[in-house]
Amino acid sequence: MACDPFDPSAIGRTAIVIAHRLLSLRDADLIVVLEVGHLIEDSLQAELSARNGAYARLRGRQMFCEDTWHAHK
Repeated sequence: MACDPFDPSAIGRTAIVIAHRLLSLRDADLIVVLEVGHLIEDSLQAELSARNGAYARLRGRQMFCEDTWHAHK
């Protein structure tokens, strides 16, 4: 069963979310980016996007794939 970690009932609780769609993390208090089991970035979504690091590259690829998929639909 999938749960929404940003549901009001989750307030005051810690939720660990593994997301395939990075946009779903936009309201997270902290996003942690792991690569081969090592922490490489952590911050808010806006800051990670602005850094142009691993998170920004992944998000950019994901947006490109979504745009391409919608264009061919």
